[in-house]
Amino acid sequence: MDMDHPIGGLVHLLSAPEGSLYWAAGMRQEIQTCARKRDVDRDYLSHCLGLLLHSDAWRHLRNENAAPFHSFVQLCCTRPPHGLGLTRDELAKLLD
Repeated sequence: MDMDHPIGGLVHLLSAPEGSLYWAAGMRQEIQTCARKRDVDRDYLSHCLGLLLHSDAWRHLRNENAAPFHSFVQLCCTRPPHGLGLTRDELAKLLD
């Protein structure tokens, strides 16, 4: 399945079991979308990051070479569409 254009869209992905590949893909898309907003709800974004981290679902996601990310930080700091496009400072503030 193409994770960039999923069948059923974001709602379908986020309805998948928490921690699954599809859920992780949906959460990545949700975080990417929220992080680009000017009036981002930082609490919500922080919550989504925490879920992705603590569920270990981020380990299902792959980089541009179809290889697994070595760390959650690497996923967060890699540019979209594969990563979340956050800086280390942004990530630290959101997970604090």
